[in-house]
Amino acid sequence: MKRMALVVAIAACHHGATPAGSGSGVVLHVKKVQLAWGLQPNAGNTTVYLQTTDETGAQVSHSIGDFPGACNVIDPGPMKALTSLMCGAGGAGTELDVVAQGETVIVLRLHVDAGVKPDPMSREELTRFDAPPGAAIEAKPL
Repeated sequence: MKRMALVVAIAACHHGATPAGSGSGVVLHVKKVQLAWGLQPNAGNTTVYLQTTDETGAQVSHSIGDFPGACNVIDPGPMKALTSLMCGAGGAGTELDVVAQGETVIVLRLHVDAGVKPDPMSREELTRFDAPPGAAIEAKPL
């Protein structure tokens, strides 16, 4: 004779929220991390930071490094990044791309030559850091 098991999942209320049907709704606290570039010109170079802001407004600045020339935010679409930055002049220099893998934020570097289509597979990892567990990671729009 086969026996069937019935599994009942009971969701625990979080932070004192009351169950549905008791007159109050469950309040969800969504974690979010917003990314933005910080740029500081420095004698022909630019010092680059990646700034994170969470849903409470707390900010952390991650040092990325110094790069020759001026840096400008560019369209990240071609590299499928959250946000991208181009440092240099005349279409040549260093492109920085930020991608997320799960809860990890990764900054990649790509050498760019004027008139040559960059190969996304030649990007090198510069740094990485973790976002809070379950946080949505997004970049400020251009």
